[in-house]
Amino acid sequence: MAQLTINESSITDVLFVKKVDELEKDWAQVIRTSVVLAKKQLLFAKRVKALWVEAEKIDAEKNTDEHHQSFILEKVQALIGSTNKSIFSRWQKIGEFADALMPYVEKLPPRRDTLYQLTFAVEEKKPYERWISENKITPETTHQSMMTLVRGVDQEAKVSSQRYMKVALFIDGEASAILKLLRPVLNSKMTKSFDADARLKKAINDDISGTEKSAMKRKIREKK
Repeated sequence: MAQLTINESSITDVLFVKKVDELEKDWAQVIRTSVVLAKKQLLFAKRVKALWVEAEKIDAEKNTDEHHQSFILEKVQALIGSTNKSIFSRWQKIGEFADALMPYVEKLPPRRDTLYQLTFAVEEKKPYERWISENKITPETTHQSMMTLVRGVDQEAKVSSQRYMKVALFIDGEASAILKLLRPVLNSKMTKSFDADARLKKAINDDISGTEKSAMKRKIREKK
């Protein structure tokens, strides 16, 4: 907590001092609400992930052509007010690592996209627990700050955009073959982000696994 530079005894309006002191109760309520919201989001995401896995199993056993998966997808989309599948995927990702994050819920930011970025630290075995203990991660941590922390990017060391080059390729062939061709480029540290159509995204999901898949998917630019 920051040290006060003004002595309370120097404030002559006692009623004003009392009103200011009441802010402490308000802030305590904000913190409690933040913790509850972060916990509720983790629990919601965990249930979404579990139901999606169950739907996949049911559809595979009954050969229902993704009927149950479509049902849970549409239900969640209606609840969150968005048909963007990337947002649904983010909830699944948070749910996948909810158990690992739950012990630290009092220190977590209660925002979906910020929690989503934190899941990559868990998945890639980065020292997120130390970051939490060192207060590098707090309820006030923004999405951009979390992304910077997880990706290990020093904002002050960012170079001018003149160093970056945009390249568009139109390649004919099967998705798996194209992914094989582009794989070294997509994995390269020089590649900061890329656009991917549905076929390439599916190939990445199907043909790549582990931390390589995680790192590659983080580079995909999602359309708003």
